[in-house]
Amino acid sequence: MLATLQGVEAVNAVLEATPESETCFIAITENQIVRKPLMQAVLDTKAVAKAVDEKDFDKAMSLRDTEFADQYRSFALTTHVQTDDSQMLPPEEVRYPFPSPLERNTRLITVTREWTLPLSMSELPLVA
Repeated sequence: MLATLQGVEAVNAVLEATPESETCFIAITENQIVRKPLMQAVLDTKAVAKAVDEKDFDKAMSLRDTEFADQYRSFALTTHVQTDDSQMLPPEEVRYPFPSPLERNTRLITVTREWTLPLSMSELPLVA
């Protein structure tokens, strides 16, 4: 749906453009379809890259939009980088009981270091 709305806005931007119009791109900002100046976006992107190269991450974050900061916080909350091998899964398989929503039987999920999980409930073995 959003892609269609973006496409409609892009067509409108082309139809409304004049030779004097600034080149724009169509973006989604805070759930709104908006036109943004392309050259300013390029300058902003280069400023972020420069701040990252200089390891000024606070500045780099301040140059990004609010959605980026929100996504970064979500990523940080849901991701745990394990630097200590004692926190890693053991090399052997670890099995966890997992109730099937379709059946009353409990099935086992086998988790390995690669975190390979079955694609469907029917692939899970029944617990004896």
